[in-house]
Amino acid sequence: MQTFQSVFERELRKQIEERIAEIKDMLGSGISIQGIEDYRRNVGQIMGLEWALGAFEAANEAAANAERGQ
Repeated sequence: MQTFQSVFERELRKQIEERIAEIKDMLGSGISIQGIEDYRRNVGQIMGLEWALGAFEAANEAAANAERGQ
């Protein structure tokens, strides 16, 4: 049986990955890109979301190591 925390984490990760894909699609098609400021904002959002995914991995690794007593 999965805990609430694991279900929540998986769903949050899925939604972040979906948002990254949406922004990349917008950048690729030029939708809502009126100038360099829009481009930079979208790229910044992607970078921030990818950082968050990396933070999830680091936190999971740290938690697993703590459980193993390392």
